[in-house]
Amino acid sequence: MKKAHIKAKPFLIVGVLVYLAHHDWVTTKQVANHFEVSQRTILRYIDSLSFVGVQVESKVGLGGGIRLVKDFSLEKLFFSDEEIATIKTALQTAKDLDPAIVGNIMKEFS
Repeated sequence: MKKAHIKAKPFLIVGVLVYLAHHDWVTTKQVANHFEVSQRTILRYIDSLSFVGVQVESKVGLGGGIRLVKDFSLEKLFFSDEEIATIKTALQTAKDLDPAIVGNIMKEFS
């Protein structure tokens, strides 16, 4: 996998979020190596993500590490439950236009 070369903090924090979204349990060392930063920096980024509502769980020991909670979804960070319901209704209505595309989008909001 290609290493991250963006060094701006906001991009790295989002990068860590995306990385965690695509991996199950990982160690802070693995994440730090991927982004070429210290483990302490990753812990600070995890704190920043937690501050804005991203739930990260951790466990110690063999097979431990960090991960996003199982029911985490990005849309819940950006949309209220009411907005998600409205989007789902609009997509359901639009399903007649292109069922395949709309069906894939609907999966993202499930």
